[in-house]
Amino acid sequence: MQKQIKENLETNILQDLGLANLSLNKKVALVDKMTDLIEHRVLARSIKKLSKEDQKKLAELTNAGPSKEKDLQKFYEEKIGDTGDIIIDEILKLKEELKGQKDKILKEL
Repeated sequence: MQKQIKENLETNILQDLGLANLSLNKKVALVDKMTDLIEHRVLARSIKKLSKEDQKKLAELTNAGPSKEKDLQKFYEEKIGDTGDIIIDEILKLKEELKGQKDKILKEL
């Protein structure tokens, strides 16, 4: 999921917001922040789709650590499925939220 988000952010949002000319370090920092935000939003929307029982199971798998990573991935694929549409929707929402905030963004980097 993270790779898909980063690719969309790097090619689309930075250009659309007029931030394509940032230094590489600033681009990376900004894309990392936006990626984390979008991941949290996608996860929150995905969790809302689950029953309470499935939410509990997801929490157990998540807290189990790396040893259960394959089980977590399988659970996610079975219960939530493809998140591509949610990812794109959240990227578009973030883009709208950030329009006109170029100066503020630059100050925070």
